[in-house]
Amino acid sequence: MKKMLLGVCLAAAGIVQGQIRDDGGRYIIQPEARAIVRGGASADKNLKGSPMVVKRGSSADECSAILIRYDLSQVPLETSLNSLIWYKGKASGPGSNPCFAIYGVQNDWDEKTVSMNTLPAKIERIEEVTVKPDVSGPVPFPVSRYVQQHLKDGKISFLIEMRSAPDFSQAVEFSEAPVLAIAKEQTPGYQLADLLRPVWKSSRMVNETAAPTSYDGKLAEANLAFVPSKIISVKNYALDKTYEAGKDYVIDGRTIRLTAGSSIPFFKYEELYHNDPAAKPGVMKTVDGRYMTFGESGFFNDKQLAVTYEHAEPWAGPVPQSAKNLLPKTFQTLENKKPLKLVVFGDSISVGASASGKSSRAPFMPRWGDLVADEIHRCYGSKIDYINPSLGGMRADWGRKVIDGLVAFEKPNLVILGFGMNDGASFPVEQFAANTRAMMDSVRKQNPDAEFILLMSFQPNSKWRSLEPMSGYLAALKDMEGPGVAVADMWSMHGYLLKHKTYWDMTGNHVNHPNDFLVRVYAQTVLGLLGID
Repeated sequence: MKKMLLGVCLAAAGIVQGQIRDDGGRYIIQPEARAIVRGGASADKNLKGSPMVVKRGSSADECSAILIRYDLSQVPLETSLNSLIWYKGKASGPGSNPCFAIYGVQNDWDEKTVSMNTLPAKIERIEEVTVKPDVSGPVPFPVSRYVQQHLKDGKISFLIEMRSAPDFSQAVEFSEAPVLAIAKEQTPGYQLADLLRPVWKSSRMVNETAAPTSYDGKLAEANLAFVPSKIISVKNYALDKTYEAGKDYVIDGRTIRLTAGSSIPFFKYEELYHNDPAAKPGVMKTVDGRYMTFGESGFFNDKQLAVTYEHAEPWAGPVPQSAKNLLPKTFQTLENKKPLKLVVFGDSISVGASASGKSSRAPFMPRWGDLVADEIHRCYGSKIDYINPSLGGMRADWGRKVIDGLVAFEKPNLVILGFGMNDGASFPVEQFAANTRAMMDSVRKQNPDAEFILLMSFQPNSKWRSLEPMSGYLAALKDMEGPGVAVADMWSMHGYLLKHKTYWDMTGNHVNHPNDFLVRVYAQTVLGLLGID
């Protein structure tokens, strides 16, 4: 099949009979998409017959955008908390990590007349997606919030464009029609205002997660961060089932203990740490040569409770302080209600791995960066241009190599650097610090006024990997703190919670991803630095 580099590369979509498919818990919507070629003889190409090669370069005859429209008039939904566009792509050729931005755009456009000079107006920037070089497979474009807000519009349009610096990224060949997968009707099981109330400040804990575990055949139990004075509710992780006191559990101090006839699922300790290299859903080796259970699916979430309770116990852990003196330009921008360009750049934790919304699982809670951006806007009133080109599995040395192409060219006002979890297995403190400084230097070359929050990661499971040298990263980041640079310390926050709770109470995969509860603490910690508590 011959590849094409298109001067203007657009896709138009109209829904026809049979293009909405009920796929269990989702509706799958497939557009009737065509590529429209401009800058010469016009020609329509069905996307199923010809691939489109998307590249951001300096040449005028290169395709850099795809326009898609879906007809949702036959989708029998009122509310949806999770939606994804799946688009099959293959990256190849010279260049580094392809990165795309997806925008919601106005629906009233005509595929016969649209061109690069007559694109429909952008409504809002929705998401960024960074992929690894030479990737081949479906590329997900999360569009949950936008679809939720525009589900009743009848039609919905998106613009996907290459967003990295010119000539930085590999070209990506997209093929087949981009399907839109929409979860069936879902309603929120939480109020974000409650979830963002700081754990160190409130006398009410909302949906604190705990994973009941049976030790030596005894009744399963789990600890809470505080001794509750009143239990408000005990629910499952998805927040769609409530358990009964006395029937399913009893409270003993800070311990929630299951009854003999409880309907609450639980772990046996030997299911978590054992000598079985074939255990399901997967295993990792422990530091003592044994094995521990690992999984990125709902394996851990399905046995985690969400407990809401009141307490009178004081918080004795770290308390984030306002960084107004360290980040004066950011605070001045926000206090004057001026637009702020915010970039979150890091590894899988910054991508949102194991946050239920990112993982397309109930209760569909947003990732921490989304929570931060939305709460800044709500509290200060500033328009937040939020960009997140993070990529899973990456370290600060990768960040140093690609930051010019993925971040610095945007000339952001505030950059949150979230590396460290993957570095901890490879790099000594000095190298991690050098890579972090180099990333800041690169951004400052493009915008000398840029300010930074250096995010010290939460802790990996110490039974999986030694905490050294990663534990030394915090002091190294603190040494960089000064004018224009503040440190958000999740390491110490997590360490304090671990005094009473197990690692598997607060994880999505048991080794290095936070679950919804810790994702919220991430957001609370960053917001505390920005004067929001």
